[in-house]
Amino acid sequence: SDQNREKLISAAVSAGGSVSNAEVKFRIRDGSLRDILYSLETISVRGAKHLLSTGIDITDRKRAEETLRESEARYRDLVENSQDLICIHDLDGKLLSVNEAAVRLTGYPRAALLQMNMTDLLTPQARRVFSAYLKKIRATGQASGLMQIQTAGGETRFWEYDNTLRIEGVADPIVRGMAHDITERKRAEDALRRAEQNYRS
Repeated sequence: SDQNREKLISAAVSAGGSVSNAEVKFRIRDGSLRDILYSLETISVRGAKHLLSTGIDITDRKRAEETLRESEARYRDLVENSQDLICIHDLDGKLLSVNEAAVRLTGYPRAALLQMNMTDLLTPQARRVFSAYLKKIRATGQASGLMQIQTAGGETRFWEYDNTLRIEGVADPIVRGMAHDITERKRAEDALRRAEQNYRS
């Protein structure tokens, strides 16, 4: 810690007499390192110059910030590597964020999706009931069901969704969307149904 103090004093002299909010590590008596937000200022008292120093221990704050960064990184990794579609849209349907699965399954680049409204992804049939979906999620905070979307290549796919409204901790209400692509399952079910009908006829 003496070495750190000497460096700060030298920096204060070089800076014209003061150093503000310098983050330094100090080793305390038990041998552990603490993060200190340190300030030094040269003051004059009766013609004599003195060094006024203040320090705030920010070790716990920095640990909390690091824990938060790690948690956010894990969350981003989970979202981006999820096989399910995860997106956020506002109460008008405008897309605010999408994960990699949404990019892959819609065929649109992420930048393009973030310029789109949910209605731009829906089939004409699904668009007709989208206003009812928004009305329900505004009223109850939750909506689930089956959604038909049209990919960039014109293919119709089926998403089973379970979306929730978030109003706390955000400037404006947002809808957290989670959906599972069940297109292949639905096609298999439809094929089985047709086969059964042909068998009965």
